Amino acid sequence: MRFKAAPSRDRLQLTAFKNPEFALFATAMFLGYLGLYIPFFYIQIYSSENSNITGELYFYLITIMNGAGLFGGLILGHLADIIGPFNAFCLSAGACGALVFGWIGISSEASILAFCILYGFFSSGLITIPATVVAVNLCPDIEQYGVRMTLQMVPAAIGLLVGNPIAGAILGHGWPALQAFAAVLIVSSAAFAMTARVINRDPKANQTFQQISYDTTDELGMNSLHLPKTWTRAAILIRINSLIKGVSAVRQIVVERLGDLLTHDIVPIIPLRDSISASGDHSPLSYIGEAIQGKPTIRIHTKDLNDVFAEEAFANKGISPVILDAKENLAFVNGTAVSTASAALALYDAHTLALLAQVITAMSVEALNGTLESFDAFFSLMRPHPGQTEAAKNIHSFLSGSKLTKINTGEGMTLRQDRCSIHTAPQWIGPVLEDFLLAHQQVQFSNRQPITKSVTSAMDKVRQGNCTIGRMLFAQSVEIINPATSRGMTPNLVLEDPSTSFIFKGTDISSAPLQAELRFLSTPMNHKQTAEMGNQSLNSLALISARYTHTSNDVLTQLMASQLIAVCQALDLRVMHIQFLENFRPEFEAVYHAFSSKFPGEVIGNITNQPALLEALWKQMVNSLETTVTLNAKDRFTAIAQACRATLLNSAFMYDSKTPVRSTEEFCGNLANAMLETWVAHREAYLIHGDATTYLGQGSASRAFAPRAPSQG
Repeated sequence: MRFKAAPSRDRLQLTAFKNPEFALFATAMFLGYLGLYIPFFYIQIYSSENSNITGELYFYLITIMNGAGLFGGLILGHLADIIGPFNAFCLSAGACGALVFGWIGISSEASILAFCILYGFFSSGLITIPATVVAVNLCPDIEQYGVRMTLQMVPAAIGLLVGNPIAGAILGHGWPALQAFAAVLIVSSAAFAMTARVINRDPKANQTFQQISYDTTDELGMNSLHLPKTWTRAAILIRINSLIKGVSAVRQIVVERLGDLLTHDIVPIIPLRDSISASGDHSPLSYIGEAIQGKPTIRIHTKDLNDVFAEEAFANKGISPVILDAKENLAFVNGTAVSTASAALALYDAHTLALLAQVITAMSVEALNGTLESFDAFFSLMRPHPGQTEAAKNIHSFLSGSKLTKINTGEGMTLRQDRCSIHTAPQWIGPVLEDFLLAHQQVQFSNRQPITKSVTSAMDKVRQGNCTIGRMLFAQSVEIINPATSRGMTPNLVLEDPSTSFIFKGTDISSAPLQAELRFLSTPMNHKQTAEMGNQSLNSLALISARYTHTSNDVLTQLMASQLIAVCQALDLRVMHIQFLENFRPEFEAVYHAFSSKFPGEVIGNITNQPALLEALWKQMVNSLETTVTLNAKDRFTAIAQACRATLLNSAFMYDSKTPVRSTEEFCGNLANAMLETWVAHREAYLIHGDATTYLGQGSASRAFAPRAPSQG
């Protein structure tokens, strides 16, 4: 048999200098070491020529600098673990550069000693920290550390070799020239290192050479690779509940250690994707099993980025790990605790969202001036589906006490019944509630060695139910925002003139992809894959189904948030419209009586004998308010006033008027001006202290927790 030759290795790895931060830090090392040892080499000569140091103290200045460097190396090294090695190096180089600039002109014994101590302290950072910078920030593969460190030390060694001779040549121009030369070099080193740090984008790299910390702070984010801590805690609790039944042949001490994990918050980090949920969640449960044994390789959730492992966590709490006996390992991992835990948490959220959907539906009925008859108990008696009965009962209860719903007798109404998005809501939500109840029953089980298809089925039902609820809410939102179906509300629920703002058009647009994503996520988890070389040919993938159910809940929550804000705005607009009519009625009557007072006595008699005319004009004005919502205020109220023209001209008393057209136009102009003035004043007042709660039903109390929509789009 002929073996392939081992691949050749690039021992020099000069391609590392193509990395900007690596090249910049190499430049920083060259410049830093070019000037770093100039004070060490020349401080004794400078002191003997320019200072008032007594005796032979100047002979010990280098010893003093080296002694201070011993403490500096320890302290700055510890500081590097806190603020990051790059930051610590920049701090050391910057401090050394500042000290060398301060060296210019000092001559007293105290100042020389202070300079030596401080420079020796901070210069140790330039000597000891570069190794950590390379290991943590500039070495993607730790096996390349030796080569990478050598590539950094070569320019540093060159700088060290040529720095002092160059300084000796510069000394011929005086001590200030030498000191400035050294200071500029070290400050330049700090600048290059800082630039490399910015490019490296690692402002706080608190990793060590031996291990790299695992970030657990964004456990719910898209890039998380581990189960959320709450899921793991729930899994531990469910596993305890299963094992204490006594059918899995584990000792009491094992259950007690599981309880200690919860009591002392020692929660292991479990990979997000590892389980096929066939004869159990083997891989995730093995992490919990190894945690109670205090394995040094099992990471524990912490509140910061510091790594803590199970062995250390148990020692910190004074707890002795347990060693699993024969077959206890198998008994421990044969279970569905992880998938069941995540499913139970997802189902809890789904129940809450289903209830909130019924609250939002009740609010939508109010916003659309709907009727209670769609939720009457009669329909449940005729079609006794339990989910429909519960939904209708809940929505009817939420609408109790509302002043915005109407009794639709068909007289004077455009539609005999409300639109489908609200009047069929109980029939739409009902099956979802029944599915959620069945899912709840399916999740409530524990078994030693199950095929967890029940959990998968339950989660599939929840995702499909979320899609159904989202579709209903999306339809309600569209009808509220659309002026053609909103029964008198402005386009896009704008408070100002429709031509100046499109505030809720973005809500309508953003809701569409959310609903599309819900439909995508509602796909059943039927993508089975044979595992363990065919031994586990059937597996449920329950944990995957539960994970995507959490995602579905998140998407539906965002959709509901958008709908809730929109319906709260709609309720404000509806109540503002009602209060405007209440406030304008006296103004309307005043305009009418001012108009009628200009006619002769016999005509006035005809007017007063026709009380229905005033109500006919008022009804025409109210109806026109609903059909002119797309116009700006000035044009809108002019159009409303002109709509009253035909009613006025067709009245009997206008036949006695000598100038019916001129009188009618005068009335319409006065009415338009009065409406515009009252509307603007009322709108501004409502923005400041408007309150719709007295008009709302019991379920719409949630509106009090929603922010007021801004006045500008």
